[in-house]
Amino acid sequence: MLFGYDWNDGGISNQKLALLGLVIEASRNGAEIYLPKIYSKDISERRSEVVSFQSVFWREPFEEFASRWDVKIVSEPANPVYADRIERCGWNFFNSGAWNISHLRVKGLDPCDITADFFRSLRPKVADSLLFSRIATSVFHAHNIDTVVQTRYEEDWRIHSQYTLEPLLGAGEDFCISPEVIMHKVTASFSDKPGMVYVSCDEKHMPLSKADTKRIVFERTGITTLWKSDLLTDEEHVDMTPLDASLIDFELAKTSERFVGLSRSTFGNLVTFERFSAAYRNRNVDFIYNLSGDQLGRRTDAGTADDPHIACGLDK
Repeated sequence: MLFGYDWNDGGISNQKLALLGLVIEASRNGAEIYLPKIYSKDISERRSEVVSFQSVFWREPFEEFASRWDVKIVSEPANPVYADRIERCGWNFFNSGAWNISHLRVKGLDPCDITADFFRSLRPKVADSLLFSRIATSVFHAHNIDTVVQTRYEEDWRIHSQYTLEPLLGAGEDFCISPEVIMHKVTASFSDKPGMVYVSCDEKHMPLSKADTKRIVFERTGITTLWKSDLLTDEEHVDMTPLDASLIDFELAKTSERFVGLSRSTFGNLVTFERFSAAYRNRNVDFIYNLSGDQLGRRTDAGTADDPHIACGLDK
């Protein structure tokens, strides 16, 4: 029995969940797998591309993980046939991976579970690069930043919120709010209000320019924001792929002392779950801004819940 798919056409967090589902299903069914390619997704589609797994992730630790769970990795078939986009892009495996994480909240968090082991073993090469080391050193050492804030306000998210989340969830949740409103919640929630935070976003697709956003946030909250492009040369910023930009932001969020995201985002949830996997414990140092109200919610779920009340252990 052989399981696999071509490449998942979601963002890198969705791709991780699809790959997780693939190895879980293979382990359960005694199947072999072939590794998918990885998609560098550009919202505008101008720079989207498909690259090999081993150009993005270290293969050896992943192969060792697969071996621990009795999953054999083989070469991709010469001419695989897929029934439709769902099969070709591994969306059924994505559903399996996402379900497995949410089910851990029910059956009990276990750092030795295949899911936690998977995320410890899926290591992006860019996190070991000199570029990442330089950026991380600047953020956490030179600027002494302890808080990374995800500002999910790009055009694709605002469309997704308007046409998918709002009709489904209603208007009682702050899943699509501007950076200055997010930072207002940050200032209202922490007694040690951060003077500077690192902003995690796809800044090329934000509705306002970086300069305007920085100005508005500072004028209304007193918080100075540091962005990835602040730490890159113009050439580095232009040349950076969407995939590397997303992976760098993700790894910075994982490294931070305090992370603020949202529970309706796979990026936000996986940051918290991968922190749990790496630390072997739930540290409860992550927060979400999509809980309605003036303050952030403190996560207690290790990133396993989409619903903000469940994520924060609250009654609705």
